[in-house]
Amino acid sequence: MKPKISSYFLLILSWLIFSQACITVAPRRFNDDGSEREEVQLNRETLYEKDGFEIRHMDERGLRERVATSDTTWVILWAPWCAHCVLDVKTGFYPKEAERLGIRMENILFISTNYDYPSIHKFIGRSPYPASSYVLDSRIYGSDESKKIQAFCEALAPGEYRGVPQHFFFCEGKLLHHSAGKPDFGHHKEK
Repeated sequence: MKPKISSYFLLILSWLIFSQACITVAPRRFNDDGSEREEVQLNRETLYEKDGFEIRHMDERGLRERVATSDTTWVILWAPWCAHCVLDVKTGFYPKEAERLGIRMENILFISTNYDYPSIHKFIGRSPYPASSYVLDSRIYGSDESKKIQAFCEALAPGEYRGVPQHFFFCEGKLLHHSAGKPDFGHHKEK
């Protein structure tokens, strides 16, 4: 029995989509976090600002101060070179999941592992995402992205390092849940 033309069409379409995703995302991955680039000024309070969107530094201490003032906070550690992370942003997974969980978008913190400002702005710098995003501070964690991720995650949830994305769910300043990949905390609801 001959395969239908539609099977070939789907195969070719799938290959084109996969190829485009690889071409779009792969060149942006850095061997380091990009903090050595000329346009990165590490001593500024606001690292990047455009169209009402800003990027600032974040570290464990700053995160703990931020989550202490909020009933519920969802922290997403991601990277602009991570295809899985970008797919979740582009498909609107985070706003849908936030609505399902009863979390306001301003209580979702996106923390990038690198200083790829154009990509962060492209993916997070538009509605319905928050008007601010963050970058792990290379002055504290160094410029090696793998080590930055590991140090930040171990400070929040010891022994739980697995790359990006990482999801941390805080309630009244206490870490209730941590997971890697797709978040799995559907049983937590905001009070």
